[in-house]
Amino acid sequence: MTETDRFEADGGKPNGLEGPGMGGPSPTLPVPAEEGVPATLFALPVRGLVVFPGLMFPIILESDFVQDVVEKARSQSQFLGLFLSRAREGAPLDPKKVERVGMAARILKVLNLPDGNRSVMLQGVRRVRIKRYLKVRPVPIVRVDPVKEIPPGGKRAEAQIRNLRSLARQIVEKSGAFPEDFQAAALAAVGNIENAGS
Repeated sequence: MTETDRFEADGGKPNGLEGPGMGGPSPTLPVPAEEGVPATLFALPVRGLVVFPGLMFPIILESDFVQDVVEKARSQSQFLGLFLSRAREGAPLDPKKVERVGMAARILKVLNLPDGNRSVMLQGVRRVRIKRYLKVRPVPIVRVDPVKEIPPGGKRAEAQIRNLRSLARQIVEKSGAFPEDFQAAALAAVGNIENAGS
């Protein structure tokens, strides 16, 4: 049995966790930014998306491929990996055009939006680096290693944190697309930024 087969047969809950989290908190609450992630993840290539550990953010489920990746991760480990893709939109997945360093994120909730679309609310947990692809199609599965974080310092970093905190609060408070419990959870996640800047 291959590593990929074991991963899928075990329900996407492989050995190699760096910390707690497979049981996980309530899906309406943010998880600690330092929480461990599985060493094997379903991978979702994305375009034009910048995420940070501890922050909550939505992704529109606009294609069958995105829905498949999210549903598989959601039904199994609740984690997925987001990696920037340089390929043109709609092109078949090409690992050579996907960045090796990305963000491990936890799925918090799938939302039905007023316009009829669906969105998944994610929270960045930590940066990871693709060690190797276990499977490319139909849904990519990757083996990852954690990326060591070096905390920023200085006045410039403090100013960036203040700006990020202000922008995050504006997005949460002015958005009418999410339920009240998710807005409260998002504001709690903004508190993580405040702690990081103190």
